[in-house]
Amino acid sequence: ENEKKWLTDMTITAKPVPPPIAEEVKENATTYYGKKITNYSANGVTDWKIFHSDGSNVYIIATDYVDVSKLPTTSAGHKPANTNSSRPKAAPFNNIINDYSGSSNITDKRIKAINKSYFDYLEKNNMVSKNSNMKAVAYMLDTGIWSSFKTDKAEYVVGGPTVEMLMATYSKKYKADGVDYRAQATSSTGYQISKDGGANWETWYGGMLSKSDSLYVLPSSNGAAAMWLASPSASNASNVMYVNYSGSMDNNGYNYADLGFRPLVCLKSDIQLEADGDGYKIK
Repeated sequence: ENEKKWLTDMTITAKPVPPPIAEEVKENATTYYGKKITNYSANGVTDWKIFHSDGSNVYIIATDYVDVSKLPTTSAGHKPANTNSSRPKAAPFNNIINDYSGSSNITDKRIKAINKSYFDYLEKNNMVSKNSNMKAVAYMLDTGIWSSFKTDKAEYVVGGPTVEMLMATYSKKYKADGVDYRAQATSSTGYQISKDGGANWETWYGGMLSKSDSLYVLPSSNGAAAMWLASPSASNASNVMYVNYSGSMDNNGYNYADLGFRPLVCLKSDIQLEADGDGYKIK
Protein backbone atom coordinates (compact mmCIF):
# COMPACT_ATOMS: atom_id res chain seq x y z
CA GLU A 1 0.00 0.00 0.00
CA ASN A 2 2.80 2.41 0.91
CA GLU A 3 4.62 1.53 -2.33
CA LYS A 4 1.52 2.40 -4.36
CA LYS A 5 1.23 5.75 -2.56
CA TRP A 6 4.93 6.52 -3.22
CA LEU A 7 4.52 5.75 -6.91
CA THR A 8 1.39 7.91 -7.07
CA ASP A 9 3.17 10.80 -5.36
CA MET A 10 6.10 10.49 -7.78
CA THR A 11 3.71 10.60 -10.74
CA ILE A 12 2.04 13.72 -9.41
CA THR A 13 5.21 15.61 -8.49
CA ALA A 14 7.41 14.63 -11.46
CA LYS A 15 8.19 17.64 -13.62
CA PRO A 16 7.24 17.33 -17.30
CA VAL A 17 10.17 17.05 -19.67
CA PRO A 18 10.26 20.15 -21.88
CA PRO A 19 10.10 19.51 -25.64
CA PRO A 20 13.32 19.93 -27.66
CA ILE A 21 13.83 23.67 -28.06
CA ALA A 22 15.14 23.24 -31.62
CA GLU A 23 11.68 22.11 -32.78
CA GLU A 24 10.03 25.05 -31.03
CA VAL A 25 12.46 27.53 -32.61
CA LYS A 26 12.10 26.04 -36.08
CA GLU A 27 8.31 26.18 -36.01
CA ASN A 28 8.24 29.73 -34.62
CA ALA A 29 10.94 31.43 -36.67
CA THR A 30 9.37 34.89 -36.56
CA THR A 31 9.38 34.73 -32.76
CA TYR A 32 12.95 33.49 -32.31
CA TYR A 33 15.12 34.33 -35.34
CA GLY A 34 17.13 37.46 -34.71
CA LYS A 35 16.57 37.54 -30.94
CA LYS A 36 19.58 38.15 -28.71
CA ILE A 37 21.26 35.42 -26.71
CA THR A 38 22.11 37.04 -23.40
CA ASN A 39 24.57 34.61 -21.80
CA TYR A 40 26.88 33.22 -24.48
CA SER A 41 30.44 34.55 -24.37
CA ALA A 42 33.50 33.14 -26.11
CA ASN A 43 36.82 34.59 -27.27
CA GLY A 44 35.72 37.98 -26.02
CA VAL A 45 32.56 38.03 -28.17
CA THR A 46 29.43 38.50 -26.07
CA ASP A 47 26.81 39.58 -28.64
CA TRP A 48 25.03 36.72 -30.42
CA LYS A 49 21.66 36.20 -32.11
CA ILE A 50 19.51 33.17 -32.89
CA PHE A 51 20.13 32.47 -36.58
CA HIS A 52 18.50 29.15 -37.46
CA SER A 53 17.13 25.84 -36.28
CA ASP A 54 17.06 22.62 -38.29
CA GLY A 55 14.76 20.94 -35.77
CA SER A 56 17.64 19.15 -34.05
CA ASN A 57 19.96 22.03 -33.14
CA VAL A 58 19.70 25.78 -32.72
CA TYR A 59 22.39 27.91 -34.38
CA ILE A 60 23.49 31.33 -33.15
CA ILE A 61 25.60 33.89 -35.01
CA ALA A 62 27.88 36.71 -33.93
CA THR A 63 25.87 39.93 -34.06
CA ASP A 64 28.74 41.78 -35.73
CA TYR A 65 31.87 40.98 -37.69
CA VAL A 66 34.56 39.73 -35.33
CA ASP A 67 37.85 41.56 -35.08
CA VAL A 68 40.48 40.17 -37.43
CA SER A 69 42.71 39.60 -34.40
CA LYS A 70 40.22 36.97 -33.18
CA LEU A 71 40.27 34.90 -36.38
CA PRO A 72 41.80 31.47 -35.74
CA THR A 73 45.21 30.29 -36.81
CA THR A 74 45.53 27.17 -38.99
CA SER A 75 47.51 24.13 -37.92
CA ALA A 76 50.26 25.41 -40.22
CA GLY A 77 50.47 28.62 -38.20
CA HIS A 78 48.77 31.06 -40.56
CA LYS A 79 45.66 33.26 -40.26
CA PRO A 80 43.80 35.79 -42.41
CA ALA A 81 45.02 39.38 -42.15
CA ASN A 82 43.41 42.72 -42.92
CA THR A 83 44.72 44.19 -46.17
CA ASN A 84 42.24 47.06 -46.57
CA SER A 85 42.48 49.80 -43.94
CA SER A 86 39.10 51.23 -44.96
CA ARG A 87 37.50 47.87 -44.00
CA PRO A 88 39.21 47.12 -40.64
CA LYS A 89 37.14 44.00 -39.89
CA ALA A 90 37.64 42.45 -43.34
CA ALA A 91 40.15 39.74 -44.26
CA PRO A 92 40.73 37.65 -47.40
CA PHE A 93 41.90 34.03 -47.43
CA ASN A 94 45.28 34.64 -49.10
CA ASN A 95 47.35 33.71 -46.05
CA ILE A 96 45.68 30.36 -45.42
CA ILE A 97 44.77 29.13 -48.90
CA ASN A 98 47.75 26.77 -49.12
CA ASP A 99 47.05 25.23 -45.70
CA TYR A 100 44.10 23.21 -47.03
CA SER A 101 43.70 20.74 -49.87
CA GLY A 102 39.97 21.36 -50.48
CA SER A 103 36.88 19.22 -49.94
CA SER A 104 38.92 16.29 -48.62
CA ASN A 105 39.66 18.33 -45.46
CA ILE A 106 35.99 18.13 -44.51
CA THR A 107 35.19 14.67 -43.18
CA ASP A 108 32.72 15.33 -40.33
CA LYS A 109 29.22 14.27 -41.41
CA ARG A 110 27.66 17.07 -39.37
CA ILE A 111 29.70 19.65 -41.27
CA LYS A 112 29.05 18.10 -44.65
CA ALA A 113 25.33 18.25 -43.85
CA ILE A 114 25.32 22.06 -43.76
CA ASN A 115 26.59 22.08 -47.37
CA LYS A 116 24.51 19.00 -48.16
CA SER A 117 23.80 19.63 -51.84
CA TYR A 118 27.49 20.17 -52.58
CA PHE A 119 28.82 17.13 -50.76
CA ASP A 120 26.00 14.97 -52.10
CA TYR A 121 27.11 15.98 -55.61
CA LEU A 122 30.74 15.15 -54.93
CA GLU A 123 29.85 11.77 -53.42
CA LYS A 124 27.45 10.86 -56.21
CA ASN A 125 30.09 11.63 -58.83
CA ASN A 126 33.01 10.21 -56.83
CA MET A 127 34.78 13.57 -56.91
CA VAL A 128 36.87 15.79 -54.69
CA SER A 129 37.49 19.50 -55.13
CA LYS A 130 40.93 21.03 -54.94
CA ASN A 131 39.60 24.40 -56.07
CA SER A 132 40.72 27.55 -54.30
CA ASN A 133 37.18 28.33 -53.20
CA MET A 134 36.94 24.99 -51.39
CA LYS A 135 40.30 25.57 -49.72
CA ALA A 136 38.87 28.83 -48.35
CA VAL A 137 35.66 27.08 -47.29
CA ALA A 138 37.73 24.37 -45.58
CA TYR A 139 39.22 27.09 -43.36
CA MET A 140 35.73 28.30 -42.45
CA LEU A 141 34.57 24.75 -41.69
CA ASP A 142 37.62 23.75 -39.67
CA THR A 143 35.86 23.15 -36.34
CA GLY A 144 39.14 22.45 -34.59
CA ILE A 145 40.46 25.98 -35.00
CA TRP A 146 37.09 27.75 -34.59
CA SER A 147 36.71 26.11 -31.17
CA SER A 148 38.05 29.36 -29.71
CA PHE A 149 34.40 30.46 -29.98
CA LYS A 150 33.06 27.27 -28.38
CA THR A 151 31.72 26.84 -24.84
CA ASP A 152 30.19 23.89 -23.00
CA LYS A 153 26.83 24.89 -24.51
CA ALA A 154 28.07 24.33 -28.06
CA GLU A 155 28.44 21.25 -30.22
CA TYR A 156 30.75 22.96 -32.71
CA VAL A 157 31.58 26.33 -34.27
CA VAL A 158 32.35 27.29 -37.87
CA GLY A 159 33.45 30.56 -39.45
CA GLY A 160 30.04 31.52 -40.80
CA PRO A 161 26.77 30.14 -42.14
CA THR A 162 26.57 28.20 -45.38
CA VAL A 163 24.48 29.40 -48.30
CA GLU A 164 22.05 26.48 -47.81
CA MET A 165 21.50 27.47 -44.19
CA LEU A 166 21.08 31.13 -45.09
CA MET A 167 18.46 30.35 -47.74
CA ALA A 168 16.61 28.08 -45.30
CA THR A 169 16.55 30.49 -42.37
CA TYR A 170 15.58 33.52 -44.45
CA SER A 171 12.80 31.62 -46.21
CA LYS A 172 11.46 30.36 -42.88
CA LYS A 173 11.47 33.81 -41.30
CA TYR A 174 9.78 35.45 -44.28
CA LYS A 175 7.53 32.58 -45.32
CA ALA A 176 4.43 34.71 -44.79
CA ASP A 177 5.75 37.08 -47.46
CA GLY A 178 6.00 34.24 -49.97
CA VAL A 179 9.79 33.95 -49.79
CA ASP A 180 11.13 30.64 -51.09
CA TYR A 181 14.89 30.90 -51.55
CA ARG A 182 17.02 27.89 -52.38
CA ALA A 183 20.62 26.87 -53.04
CA GLN A 184 21.95 23.92 -54.99
CA ALA A 185 25.23 22.62 -56.31
CA THR A 186 25.22 21.09 -59.79
CA SER A 187 28.99 20.91 -60.24
CA SER A 188 32.12 20.59 -58.15
CA THR A 189 32.71 24.32 -58.62
CA GLY A 190 29.96 25.35 -56.23
CA TYR A 191 26.48 26.73 -55.65
CA GLN A 192 23.78 28.49 -57.59
CA ILE A 193 20.87 30.22 -55.87
CA SER A 194 17.18 30.70 -56.66
CA LYS A 195 14.73 33.35 -55.43
CA ASP A 196 11.63 31.73 -56.95
CA GLY A 197 11.50 28.28 -55.40
CA GLY A 198 13.88 26.72 -57.91
CA ALA A 199 12.24 27.89 -61.14
CA ASN A 200 15.36 29.86 -62.11
CA TRP A 201 18.97 29.68 -60.95
CA GLU A 202 21.76 32.26 -60.92
CA THR A 203 25.14 32.69 -59.22
CA TRP A 204 24.08 36.02 -57.68
CA TYR A 205 21.04 38.23 -57.12
CA GLY A 206 21.02 41.92 -56.26
CA GLY A 207 18.91 43.06 -53.30
CA MET A 208 17.85 39.54 -52.40
CA LEU A 209 17.85 40.12 -48.64
CA SER A 210 16.32 42.97 -46.65
CA LYS A 211 18.88 45.60 -45.66
CA SER A 212 16.76 46.39 -42.60
CA ASP A 213 17.25 42.92 -41.09
CA SER A 214 20.61 42.93 -39.32
CA LEU A 215 20.43 39.20 -38.65
CA TYR A 216 21.52 38.76 -42.26
CA VAL A 217 22.76 42.11 -43.56
CA LEU A 218 25.10 44.56 -41.80
CA PRO A 219 25.91 48.09 -42.99
CA SER A 220 29.35 48.74 -44.44
CA SER A 221 30.00 51.11 -41.52
CA ASN A 222 30.46 48.01 -39.34
CA GLY A 223 33.94 47.48 -40.70
CA ALA A 224 33.38 45.20 -43.69
CA ALA A 225 31.33 45.35 -46.88
CA ALA A 226 29.92 41.85 -46.61
CA MET A 227 29.82 38.54 -44.72
CA TRP A 228 31.69 35.51 -46.00
CA LEU A 229 29.54 32.39 -46.36
CA ALA A 230 31.04 28.93 -45.90
CA SER A 231 30.09 27.78 -49.41
CA PRO A 232 31.83 27.79 -52.80
CA SER A 233 30.22 29.60 -55.73
CA ALA A 234 29.44 28.01 -59.09
CA SER A 235 30.58 31.19 -60.86
CA ASN A 236 34.29 30.46 -60.61
CA ALA A 237 36.61 27.94 -58.97
CA SER A 238 38.14 30.77 -56.92
CA ASN A 239 34.90 32.39 -55.81
CA VAL A 240 33.25 32.11 -52.39
CA MET A 241 29.65 33.11 -51.59
CA TYR A 242 28.86 36.19 -49.50
CA VAL A 243 26.10 38.55 -48.34
CA ASN A 244 26.69 42.18 -49.30
CA TYR A 245 25.71 45.23 -47.23
CA SER A 246 23.24 46.11 -50.03
CA GLY A 247 21.35 42.86 -49.44
CA SER A 248 22.81 41.18 -52.52
CA MET A 249 23.69 37.48 -52.50
CA ASP A 250 26.95 37.47 -54.39
CA ASN A 251 30.38 35.89 -54.78
CA ASN A 252 33.96 36.93 -55.32
CA GLY A 253 37.50 35.60 -55.26
CA TYR A 254 39.00 34.21 -52.06
CA ASN A 255 41.41 37.17 -52.14
CA TYR A 256 38.63 39.79 -51.98
CA ALA A 257 39.72 42.19 -49.23
CA ASP A 258 36.36 43.74 -48.21
CA LEU A 259 34.64 40.85 -46.40
CA GLY A 260 34.36 39.91 -42.74
CA PHE A 261 33.57 36.85 -40.63
CA ARG A 262 30.60 36.20 -38.33
CA PRO A 263 31.20 32.85 -36.57
CA LEU A 264 28.26 30.45 -36.31
CA VAL A 265 27.71 28.28 -33.22
CA CYS A 266 25.77 25.02 -33.29
CA LEU A 267 24.29 24.68 -29.80
CA LYS A 268 23.93 21.26 -28.18
CA SER A 269 20.63 19.53 -28.84
CA ASP A 270 19.70 19.30 -25.16
CA ILE A 271 19.87 23.03 -24.34
CA GLN A 272 16.78 25.00 -23.40
CA LEU A 273 16.06 28.69 -23.87
CA GLU A 274 14.52 30.96 -21.27
CA ALA A 275 13.13 34.42 -21.96
CA ASP A 276 15.49 37.08 -20.63
CA GLY A 277 14.42 40.68 -21.26
CA ASP A 278 14.17 41.19 -25.01
CA GLY A 279 16.25 38.07 -25.70
CA TYR A 280 16.84 34.51 -24.48
CA LYS A 281 19.20 32.83 -22.05
CA ILE A 282 20.67 29.40 -22.73
CA LYS A 283 19.91 26.89 -19.97
